[in-house]
Amino acid sequence: MILSDEEITRLCTAPLTYFDKEMYNLHIRRHGIVAPAIEGGAEMADAALRKQYTRATTEDERAAFKPMISPFNGALVREVLGPAGFGIDQTLPARKIVSKGLTSYGYDVSLADEFKLFTNVNSAIIDPKRLDEKCLVDAKVQTDEEGVRYVILPPNSYLLGRTVEYFRMPRDVLAVCLGKCLAGDTLITDASTGAIRRMDQCIAEMSVTALNVETGKLEEHRTEGLIANGTLPLMEIRTKSGHRIKATPTHPFRTWNQWTPASDLKVGSRIAVARSEPFVGTGELPLHEARLLGFMTADGQCYAPGGSPSFTKHEEVVKQRFISDAEAMGFICREGSPGVVRLVNKVGKGGNASENRASAWLDSLQMKVRSADKHIPEVVQCANKEAVREYLKALFTCDGSFQLTGPKRDRPVLEYYTIADKLAEELRITLRRFGLFFTHKRQFKTFNGQKHHLHILRTTNLDTIHRFAEQIGMIEGSVKDQKLRSWVSLGWRSVKSNFDTLPPEAWPDLLKILERHQRKPSDLGIDVNFRQSVSLTALESRLLEIEDAELTAMFESDVIWDTVEEIIHLEAGPVFDFSVPGPRNFVANGLVVHNSTYARAGAIVNVTPIEPGFEGHVVIEISNSTNLPMKIYADEGISQFLFLRGNPCLVSYADRGGKYQGQTGITLPKV
Repeated sequence: MILSDEEITRLCTAPLTYFDKEMYNLHIRRHGIVAPAIEGGAEMADAALRKQYTRATTEDERAAFKPMISPFNGALVREVLGPAGFGIDQTLPARKIVSKGLTSYGYDVSLADEFKLFTNVNSAIIDPKRLDEKCLVDAKVQTDEEGVRYVILPPNSYLLGRTVEYFRMPRDVLAVCLGKCLAGDTLITDASTGAIRRMDQCIAEMSVTALNVETGKLEEHRTEGLIANGTLPLMEIRTKSGHRIKATPTHPFRTWNQWTPASDLKVGSRIAVARSEPFVGTGELPLHEARLLGFMTADGQCYAPGGSPSFTKHEEVVKQRFISDAEAMGFICREGSPGVVRLVNKVGKGGNASENRASAWLDSLQMKVRSADKHIPEVVQCANKEAVREYLKALFTCDGSFQLTGPKRDRPVLEYYTIADKLAEELRITLRRFGLFFTHKRQFKTFNGQKHHLHILRTTNLDTIHRFAEQIGMIEGSVKDQKLRSWVSLGWRSVKSNFDTLPPEAWPDLLKILERHQRKPSDLGIDVNFRQSVSLTALESRLLEIEDAELTAMFESDVIWDTVEEIIHLEAGPVFDFSVPGPRNFVANGLVVHNSTYARAGAIVNVTPIEPGFEGHVVIEISNSTNLPMKIYADEGISQFLFLRGNPCLVSYADRGGKYQGQTGITLPKV
């Protein structure tokens, strides 16, 4: 269980509000002390705790009452008053600092002004078993004109520091150091090529899509580093529109006018997701090959060991288009059972799959996979708009659906179905490049006696469906093409999506805009309700005549304010973070996420887990992954610790006489 701010506070305000009964009872048993065992623990009244504390006669006994963290900041500190020596003057401007202190589900630790820098001046060899002190020198702490203390960490260098805080870990609590990172399987778009990559397959310097928070527009920005922060506990954030992302509890997400750590999000919180993404692909891909890939992705048997790849479709128009495109690629088509077309080397003989030309073509594009592992080939991801359009056209004609629903059969629904999770997410990203926002729903379905997750991309927005018909459409002459064209010919009206509302926190900003233009909400027929979302559909016509850049950004933003639907705590996993100068954020799995203060500058912070029973200052390792010098600030935050509670351990760090027990400064490695 991850400890909340309330539980951390209880652990850190001893002796009156927290007592480690396990530590105390174990102590009296081991030493044969005649004293009653305590059962109340943290629930004991202050008076009872105070009485028990006065009875404690040894330092070991009193240790059960000491705070877990000291000194302890009971609230997150983000700024301090003016220059050193003038802090009492409340009129001086506040100075921003890297945050330190208590957070919702953790604690931001701060750095003491003691640092040791690794150096090769003495030509020593670093041996983790017998570390020669000549490998390190004391780093010079400097002070600027405002009294801020810092050290300079040279390019590609590494130093040791320690926490200001002194820790006394209970027997049932483990602490881990967190970076503000995302899971390795997070999908990132290379904004210079269109390639969609897992974060653990990205490179340090690439282009990503980032949000300009002033204009609400998504732009291309260059990264300066990819930070691998090891294995850390994760949370999964799930939204109403089907976005999912795994992040460390400290990773910030964009909420209205601020960045909010994942641990501070709640069910119902509104977070920014990309409405659309710029189309950047320029790669040349023959249109017949693009369509053929779309057909094979949707209804093709791409993995056919011992046989030939095949395509199954009973609709004659679609089947003939497939044959025409396959023959344009130089493949031979053989029709077998009704609706099935095989791609063979010779008429009448399929041949071995490993020798089949079509199979080799699919393999070269990493498409020789089973249905659940299908994805959009990278050659399509990076292709120009015409080629991608033809791919999507074939894809939707096979596995898409266009229906008119409702009592009057006048409510259009456009959907796409697949059992491949990766394909669904990559398709969603690709559709956003055409300005098409689809929700992603998941449900269990049984196919051929096996249960699968069915992924459904869906939109009911009239504007989105019309744009799909206009920019993509279906294979000409197909049944779905005729249905879609028939609906478009009946006419349509533009209606904003249900997701096109701003969170309730936007009301004060909207009222300030109206005040700036000397308008009252009542004069415009606007009913202000601070508990409800701001409906763009209801307000657009009433605010058209007001020319204001901030108002324009609200209505023309590239983000939609999605709703958090579920938050799940997960096991630890490999995590990464980007350094993105300028906007300090990027789009990941469709969500707008920030990068951490030091990680975004290219610093890697590492601390081994703090075990139950440990006591002392914590040594922190900091490395500079950039080719530029970096400032590391003393007495400011460096990283967040997360506290995990389980059953009290049988043998604690103190019981086994841990070699770093009681350390009060920077202690070098011991073996």
